[in-house]
Amino acid sequence: MTSKLSKGLVKVVSSVSSRSVPGVLNLASLWFFSQYLDNGDYADNSNFVYLVSYISGMTLGVVYFSLVVILPSAQDKDLSSETLACIFRKTFLFLSVLFIFIWLLGLLEPMVMIGILVLSLFQYSVELNRARSNFKKALRLLYVQSTMLSVVVLILWYFEIVVNYGVCFVFSYFFAILLADFSSVVSLLKARVTGDKKIVFDMLSVFSGAFLLKVSEGFVPAFLRYVVLPHYPDSKDFATLAMDLVQRFVATLFNAVKFFVMPSQVKKYHGKKFDPNVGSAQNNISLILVLVFIVGIGLGLLYSNSASSWQWLKDIFSQFETIKEIVLFSVIVIWQGANFYRKNSVDIYLMSNRRYTELVLFQFFALVTASLFFYHGFAYFGVFVVVSVYYVTIYFISRYWLKSQSKLSER
Repeated sequence: MTSKLSKGLVKVVSSVSSRSVPGVLNLASLWFFSQYLDNGDYADNSNFVYLVSYISGMTLGVVYFSLVVILPSAQDKDLSSETLACIFRKTFLFLSVLFIFIWLLGLLEPMVMIGILVLSLFQYSVELNRARSNFKKALRLLYVQSTMLSVVVLILWYFEIVVNYGVCFVFSYFFAILLADFSSVVSLLKARVTGDKKIVFDMLSVFSGAFLLKVSEGFVPAFLRYVVLPHYPDSKDFATLAMDLVQRFVATLFNAVKFFVMPSQVKKYHGKKFDPNVGSAQNNISLILVLVFIVGIGLGLLYSNSASSWQWLKDIFSQFETIKEIVLFSVIVIWQGANFYRKNSVDIYLMSNRRYTELVLFQFFALVTASLFFYHGFAYFGVFVVVSVYYVTIYFISRYWLKSQSKLSER
């Protein structure tokens, strides 16, 4: 038991250390740019990143997020990979043409559309290497992109050049592809649909499920960002920053594990019964690291004399002025922790067995719950608490439900 725990700890720590740095650099670059190059307009720049990521996820993400679900359990990986590449290329071209008409109608800004296409190419390269267990190349892409974004922002700051944040965003992702994995882009041009009907049919079922899932996963964050928080302009920047901080620092601990472990989990779960022990050790260690991280940072900032002289820390933590801000941050931590705990166990099982309907319903009822409380007079703080309670509850209910189904099937 002790050796198993120690092995799990080593695996989680190595995953976190290698996977979390790019996310931290991206968030730091976004905050630095907003603070010193864009008059502190953090919420708008963060919402730009969120919008680009969300639209990319629910369009081309239907293909690139399916790579890690389809390839690990595929009988002929080369055949499936070739077919997926061809489908991605045709979807990419179709979306590019569609964006021309959207631009002519003035429905989206050009930088948003360019950002969607470039980010999608980047994510395709990352997910393809991840599905093939080529983690070194996937990590190289992430490190090159985040480093390039940081360098570009610092250069702009040093020479006092004023540009839109979207330019920095697109530049960093585009050149990361060119420098780290241009071969994946070249292979897209050569790809042909070679899979038989059974393979293609399975892919289409995954695509439709992945589309509905990516759309539904954005329900609650989009509702909070674009519907709830605009009613509270004094709290909008802090709440947005809190969500981003938790997403980058806390959720990264869970995502880091999922990044490396998910392909093997898909193999174990495909066509089999739910086993709550699959990946549970890594999840538990991630939770412990989250708590240690939060407590350690808090104590360090509280008792460190040198930290109090860092202006950037003062600028961030000056926003934690009252107990309400601290409690709101804690509520977001609980929400994201429960959400990612479920994603790293229940969601992977359901995706592996093409059961996307349940996943979409989880997110749909989260939106319904948050909307009902907001439109019945709950302030933004109350809505965040409701969302947190919902995700904690749904995690335990879904685990119990799947375990009950497994026991019934054994009889």
